Amino acid sequence: MIVPGSNGMLFVQPSGWEKYEQERAQADPQRRALAERAGISGLLEKEPNILVGG
Repeated sequence: MIVPGSNGMLFVQPSGWEKYEQERAQADPQRRALAERAGISGLLEKEPNILVGG
């Protein structure tokens, strides 16, 4: 997600993180490799850090 005005980037993940564990585990190797190359997989957290406010 791009923040309007600052062009800062935010990466978001579902609040029900555990609910999608099985889907993430079933991702094909090509999709996992893409996430690795994009640097996304290293940004994911097991326990989401929820920020509220502005």
